[in-house]
Amino acid sequence: HGTRIDLRHTMRASRTTGFQTVRLVRSRVRRRPRRVVLLCDVSRSMQPYATIYLHLMRAAALRRTTFAPEVFAFATSLTRLTPVLSHRSAEIALARANEKVTDRYGGTHLGRSVAAMLRTPHGSALRGAVVIVASDGWDSDPPEVLDRAMARLRRRAALIV
Repeated sequence: HGTRIDLRHTMRASRTTGFQTVRLVRSRVRRRPRRVVLLCDVSRSMQPYATIYLHLMRAAALRRTTFAPEVFAFATSLTRLTPVLSHRSAEIALARANEKVTDRYGGTHLGRSVAAMLRTPHGSALRGAVVIVASDGWDSDPPEVLDRAMARLRRRAALIV
């Protein structure tokens, strides 16, 4: 995508410098790929699907050149899995992810986990990002907790899937 220069705007702007074109005025915004943040529910209700979702998230974590993905897993607490899932071997990556996620196949605190992600230093990765949540929506927290956390996430992220 080339950048088109708006000559009329450039001439108007150059009046302040004695008609010396000092700076280029761009008419199109430069497009950059958005960061992708992936959240995987690994609670008991997601047990049949968790491994499949972790494989998909591992594939995204390996694609660092296209976009900068961040991968998290949650059941009762939030765990960052980006460095663990970046291993070349799928078996080793999933084994390390299983070791790191201590609350796998436990209860679900979806609202609390989203709120925890917003509070951590990795919460800044959500600004303008595409957030993909792989969950069945089952939550042990009161609905207000999830509602507040999702409202904050909606304000920070560009898109939530």
